[in-house]
Amino acid sequence: MEFQGLRQTVIMAFVTFCCLSGHLCADIEKTNNETNPIVVEDQVKVNVGVILDMGSREGKIILSCISMALSDFYHLHDNYSTRVVLHSKDSKGEPLPALSAAIGLLETIRVESIIGAQTREESL
Repeated sequence: MEFQGLRQTVIMAFVTFCCLSGHLCADIEKTNNETNPIVVEDQVKVNVGVILDMGSREGKIILSCISMALSDFYHLHDNYSTRVVLHSKDSKGEPLPALSAAIGLLETIRVESIIGAQTREESL
């Protein structure tokens, strides 16, 4: 039964990455102001937050899968100027640290999106 939950979590991480890759393929205006992504040396960096329970096996697997998927994508498409930069935070499996991490990512790093919420309580 535990394998089934892990399988669903990995599938959700893959679906989320596929949604992000659509953003990578889009033409992004290369201006550097407060509302647009950061442009450095003809590269557009899109900040994405990842909030997972890093103490759990599932959290470690999900982060590893997302990182490997990004690495594989950019290895095959090295001509893309848009780069996803992951910023991971530990939710400790509790809703309050997950909320705190989400607010911190939005305010300090100004992430474009957040991936996470392994449990229903964390997503509320």
